Amino acid sequence: MAFDEHISGNLARCLGNAHFSEVVVVVYRSCAANVLVQEITDFISKVKKTCGYHESVLFVYTQGCDFISIVLGNHATAYKLTKEAQQYFLSQPVVLAAHSYKLESNLGSFSQRDGNYSLSAAHYRESLRLIAKAVNPENENVFIAFNSMGITLWQSSKLDSSLYYFDKAENLLSTMDSSPVNRYYRIAMINNNKSNIYAELGKTRESIAASEKAIQHYRLFIGSPNPDPRKTGATVFQFQAMDNLAKTYGELGDLSKSQD
Repeated sequence: MAFDEHISGNLARCLGNAHFSEVVVVVYRSCAANVLVQEITDFISKVKKTCGYHESVLFVYTQGCDFISIVLGNHATAYKLTKEAQQYFLSQPVVLAAHSYKLESNLGSFSQRDGNYSLSAAHYRESLRLIAKAVNPENENVFIAFNSMGITLWQSSKLDSSLYYFDKAENLLSTMDSSPVNRYYRIAMINNNKSNIYAELGKTRESIAASEKAIQHYRLFIGSPNPDPRKTGATVFQFQAMDNLAKTYGELGDLSKSQD
């Protein structure tokens, strides 16, 4: 179904609907991957005309930018539209303040995907600065900022600083809901990254410990009862971590471990 058909069928109804955010997500996710960016920006414009400066407009912006970046792979346009959203809400500081750290984090993600790691780090630092000032920021957003900062600093070869943020991200997970994603998957991903960083730093024992923790948590996530599309990737990452661990043991001369 064409994007315009989704708009005409859902826009008028969803703008006054208590489940507005759910409808917007459905609109974006039900569109084919070849949706033109212009169709999304037209949708944003229609919502702006109807809603003015209501915070729902920000939601439409963020969901649209995520779609443009993740599905269409157009990170530069997602970045540009997020900056546009910031500019649009400058006259509404109360609304903007409640979402500013999330917008900065998104700008960091789009920059990171576009390969601009220095710009990405600057946005994540600003996001963390705003988080420190925010009243009861959502842990999910704080986690994303910590974890993303760790990835960006790793890609910038700032390894010790990267470990610092990965540790903060991992520690925060213990305060979040006990879903398999938080308890197993994210811990596995963080420790897989930490294992590689420790290896780059020549800290073999720490690298092994992080690898073993990653493998254990990948297994727990894959074995959790509820279906999750991330389990496919987790299986691949688990075997990669096992292969890396075997090579490390082989380099240490512990052949019994490398053959497990």
